[in-house]
Amino acid sequence: MDKKIVDRVIFLGLFGLITFLSVFTGLSDIDFNAKLMHMILVVVLSIVIVIRYRTLGAAYVSLLYLIGAISIASTCGFDHLHYNGVMAFQVSMILSVLVLNRYVNRSKQALEKLYQDSIIDDVTGVYNKRYFNKRLIEEFQRAQRNHERLSLTIMDINKFKSINDTHGHLFGDCLLRTFGQEMEKRIRRHDVFCRFGGDEFVLLINHPDDDIKDHIRQKISEVCELMNKTYGHVLKHDFSVSAGMALYPDDSQDSGDLFLKADMAMYEAKKVSNIFIM
Repeated sequence: MDKKIVDRVIFLGLFGLITFLSVFTGLSDIDFNAKLMHMILVVVLSIVIVIRYRTLGAAYVSLLYLIGAISIASTCGFDHLHYNGVMAFQVSMILSVLVLNRYVNRSKQALEKLYQDSIIDDVTGVYNKRYFNKRLIEEFQRAQRNHERLSLTIMDINKFKSINDTHGHLFGDCLLRTFGQEMEKRIRRHDVFCRFGGDEFVLLINHPDDDIKDHIRQKISEVCELMNKTYGHVLKHDFSVSAGMALYPDDSQDSGDLFLKADMAMYEAKKVSNIFIM
């Protein structure tokens, strides 16, 4: 069964149970201790809702306690001491649940930021090797399941070690950042573009067209032309990139072997000047 459907069923079930108990105890002629036990049960169930459904749960619980306080004040014949105790209990539970909800939301945001930091390359701002390894498995399994093609391209900046040695690592990082961000602008949102390490970048495209090699060659050429216009006066030579591509299932039916085939194609391309895709 779909997870979203299960979540909705659970939420509606808890919602219905809490509402039923609140209405039943509010209208029934039962003693204070029974009503107190009901409120404790409502608190437990409400905290479960808040933890599971965050903002929606907090809004519902706050409204529920407000209605409950009004109901008790209007329908129950408590003496003054009991009434004050019930109201204090209600207010403290409202505050506790709201604080709990805020803590859960902050924890969720912190975990999300930590995850984002772990998959973003700090030099280029594009995804890193950790993210690529995860997505390669996911996209490969999706391609197998849907009987679709998958292209993997590995790109390597030519003479990058010489650039670093001549102009320094800060300039090298600037080249990497510009190249990575310009390539990322030219791919589809659902494609996977990452810095694999050093001066190597990888591009994963699910369900590629038949002219995928020409398409990627064009995109790399556009970025190289821009890089030469921007940094050519410093480099004193043409900025160029070698790239190799492998296709599933044309070239391989294993994700590890697919990467190896693309890597070998890239090294073959490096042997020939001005060749982008092998």
